[in-house]
Amino acid sequence: MKRFIAGGKYELLMEAIDSGEIMRMYSIGDEKTVNSFAMFAIDGEETTFICLDGQMDREQLEKVLAEEMKK
Repeated sequence: MKRFIAGGKYELLMEAIDSGEIMRMYSIGDEKTVNSFAMFAIDGEETTFICLDGQMDREQLEKVLAEEMKK
């Protein structure tokens, strides 16, 4: 994960730590558009990685993420 972020292109959007599980979300873009989104979830020895590339409206992406975090 450190190599992925070490290039300095990705900005940390959010980090959550709960009962040993760590979840981090990163993006590349500006205040209006996200060009790449990445999420890492680490729980013990299991790691999940999701990466979406393509132009996305930042406001719309943040709304979807907020809705999903409520579940």
